[in-house]
Amino acid sequence: MNIKGVISPKTTERLVELELAKEEGTKIVGYYPSEYMPEELVLASGMVPYGLLKAGDYTPILHSGVVVPRWQDTFCRAQIGYIVMEDPHYMLPDLYVDAWSHFGASLVIDNYDFLVPDMETLRIEVPHIKDEYGLKFYIKRMYRLKEKLEEVSGNKITEEGLRDAIKVCNRERELLKKIALMRKQERVPISGLEFMMLNHATYILDKEFMNGFLEEVLEDLKKKKPEDTPIKTPRVMIVGAALGMADYQAFELVEDMGGQVVIEQFSEAMKDFYDSVDAEGDLDQLISNIGDRYFMKKVCNFAFRPANERQEFIIQLAKDYKVQGILWYQQLYQDNADFDYMVLEKKVREQLKMPMLKLYTEYDSSEKAALVTRIETFLKTLR
Repeated sequence: MNIKGVISPKTTERLVELELAKEEGTKIVGYYPSEYMPEELVLASGMVPYGLLKAGDYTPILHSGVVVPRWQDTFCRAQIGYIVMEDPHYMLPDLYVDAWSHFGASLVIDNYDFLVPDMETLRIEVPHIKDEYGLKFYIKRMYRLKEKLEEVSGNKITEEGLRDAIKVCNRERELLKKIALMRKQERVPISGLEFMMLNHATYILDKEFMNGFLEEVLEDLKKKKPEDTPIKTPRVMIVGAALGMADYQAFELVEDMGGQVVIEQFSEAMKDFYDSVDAEGDLDQLISNIGDRYFMKKVCNFAFRPANERQEFIIQLAKDYKVQGILWYQQLYQDNADFDYMVLEKKVREQLKMPMLKLYTEYDSSEKAALVTRIETFLKTLR
């Protein structure tokens, strides 16, 4: 199956679909892809969730300079640049929600308030420590989100509607997880680039279409014959803080040079699919279940401290997927991520005895030659 051949035109067409839907009265909720904004509540309100995570292009970085200094997180500067440029995707929402866990993400919603004052916005503050107090705070913010969604949509979120939405989102995560687990095989049936395109598509495409397409992909991968799936080495893991849609150069270079990206872990702009939301209980219980899944079950964000949970999770993934080397792919000026790398690299060296390469990006095309050289050398070292 040509995954790119299906996903690319569908993502291009989605903007037109939603513009037409808005003309008919449908409302859109744009959101920062921190993985702490539950799509379930948006769907239950009758609105459409629309993750805003474009990246990989230097043009919006340049435009962001009119409102923020250069030494801010590159991924967040890209989001701000698209707002400055009045990119139609970023002008589409009726409500923008930012569940923010670090300063760069808060700048995005600040610039919506400054540059697009007519757009409704909502901040959801995310605690940095995973304990019962943090969970209670986060669940209270879920009620604030619920109230805002009901206000903007004009619809009440009901127990039945929320349960149905939870089941739809659970199915999407379950399908992504089943596909990801197939990458543990010696003959990996799907490239890392294809998997990330699927993952990113779940942020913007219609849930009914996406779940149907993921089911088709899963069945197609199960039918692949061994001779159709060559063994590629080395097996590489890519990790970092954020991986925006179309920022695929690290995946493309590794796989163009004969390697195989078998697993990845990013805190932002990558749909987390390891855990589901419990769909049992009344409305209040369902909201608590959402809080439990999104805040407690989810591996902590790169900005959380202590970050041991995420570091140990990455190490376990490397073991489970028989990884031979790890690429740390990071946007410039992410200080929290720099600290994370320093600690993780030491643990990888001591516990896994494998090399780890750190790469920086600012989405500038002039970077490519250096990335090619460094990744090529890294792969030769692994071989």
